[in-house]
Amino acid sequence: MRLTDTDFASALRISDYGDAGLLLLSDHDYSESVWQHFQALAFAVEMASLPGCLEVIPAYDSLLILLDYRLTDPDSTRLALTRLVSQESPTRIARRSRTFRVPVLFDLDAGPDLAHVAGELELTADEVIKRTTSSKFTVRCLAGPLGHPLFDAPEFPREVRRLTVPRTAVPVGSLAVAGRQSSVYTVGSPGGWPLIGRTPVRFFDLGAIPPVPYRAGDQFEFFSIADGAWDTYAATQLEVIDTPAGPVERLR
Repeated sequence: MRLTDTDFASALRISDYGDAGLLLLSDHDYSESVWQHFQALAFAVEMASLPGCLEVIPAYDSLLILLDYRLTDPDSTRLALTRLVSQESPTRIARRSRTFRVPVLFDLDAGPDLAHVAGELELTADEVIKRTTSSKFTVRCLAGPLGHPLFDAPEFPREVRRLTVPRTAVPVGSLAVAGRQSSVYTVGSPGGWPLIGRTPVRFFDLGAIPPVPYRAGDQFEFFSIADGAWDTYAATQLEVIDTPAGPVERLR
């Protein structure tokens, strides 16, 4: 059931988060509609340019706002947020979604758990690859350690279990699946998700502003490449391939 703006606003809670932030939560259980409302609200907060608002971070069913209390205070920001949410239809203002196309090498070196995942799902490795490369994946939120994009899982017949023993080091660019989610490791780090492939394209650039070019709501397409094509893509960075028409956004 899709929430109305009124339903969403009436169930919204605003709490202090640390010493310089506010956390917005909903009394509704997580759903696609709840996620869409939080994404739209995040965009509305950015467009409103509230005083002292440093960072707007939407997640699956929450919104974190980091503040500079030299320029504002919690009560003023709460009041501004309440007014924003209570407007007639603030969450109908949607940020335009962009599409990124990502090359992935699927083999036992790049995806050491590919055969295991296929066996667990009672599929062949080729079927796992086909299901991964035949859909678009929406970025639900960005996670740690550095701009880690979290997507829904491919259309598998059941959830994929995490590894019994996590790896101490996962190579950068690894495509991983677990539960109802999938992701790409933007940097090398420990991890316990099964790895089914790896992309040579760089997702993260510390010298860029922002350091990752995607955000929640954008979409990814994965396509399979041969081992010999790795070097061709290794020198490239992730780039957007499609930006549908939509409302003009105000960049932070």
